[in-house]
Amino acid sequence: MPTTRKVVRLPNQQKSVSLRFPVLEHGAEALVQGYLMRRNILTSQAPRKNEGYDLICIHPDPRKKVRPVRVQVKSRYQTDCDRSIIVPRKSRGAFDFVVAVFLNIGYFYKAGEAKCEPEFFTLPAAWIEQHRNKRSTWGKLSSQVARH
Repeated sequence: MPTTRKVVRLPNQQKSVSLRFPVLEHGAEALVQGYLMRRNILTSQAPRKNEGYDLICIHPDPRKKVRPVRVQVKSRYQTDCDRSIIVPRKSRGAFDFVVAVFLNIGYFYKAGEAKCEPEFFTLPAAWIEQHRNKRSTWGKLSSQVARH
């Protein structure tokens, strides 16, 4: 998963600063992995910087023959984000599900102090393709994610 870069103009600064939180990205993957394992779904992390998916899920019973499920995790850390995620078009076919994780660690764009629990939205690959913003060159899924 690439490093998060968020350009924010902080008060009393002339220049914008790029905020990067790689620990939060890995934390979002670990949260999803923990929740899946809590549901008795055997989950392993894919190699770092693997293109297309972050987690591999398999059935815990070795006698069952089912194919592994590839999961891509997309995270946003701001509580006041626009509730959208970017799923690049080049990753089409490389995952079975996308889990959008809204970590809700604080307000970055407007005043507010209330932190809330992380939210998870599991979206199948077919849904991603149907609801992708056609005008976005990045593959943005507009604020529809939280309404699914």
